[in-house]
Amino acid sequence: MKFIKKVSILLISIFSLSIGADINLDEIFSKENNKPIILFFHKDGCGFCEKMIFELEDKNISNILDSKFIFLDINRDDDETILYKGKEQSNRAFTKDVGIDLFPTTIFIDKNQNAIYNIVGYRNRKVIKDTLLYISTGAYRDKTFEEFEEDE
Repeated sequence: MKFIKKVSILLISIFSLSIGADINLDEIFSKENNKPIILFFHKDGCGFCEKMIFELEDKNISNILDSKFIFLDINRDDDETILYKGKEQSNRAFTKDVGIDLFPTTIFIDKNQNAIYNIVGYRNRKVIKDTLLYISTGAYRDKTFEEFEEDE
């Protein structure tokens, strides 16, 4: 009887660990939210990724991110898991499934789960800030990023 109880407790523990994704995109998308979602993909050992992370940590940038966006940091090489469309998978598998093979890559997604803009590669602080304003103000609906920059 003790053996069965121990096995049951072990199985319950393993099951409860396996159903808790670190990032639950299904839940994020199901909530009513007017903030755009940012998926920031990067990987270990990538110099440009590290530079971009440094830029994103700038106080002005992080204030915009915190107030205007849902920011999801996805390191391809972390052991985290992502739940998307009912499928829980590793960061590496999710990154591959969505077709990301250049790092860093930043994808902006609207409340209807449509990708509205993306950035492939490193961008400096000014371009990041301009991009965040371009998306958060809704300017992307009416003009290109280049037109937006000219108007600024």
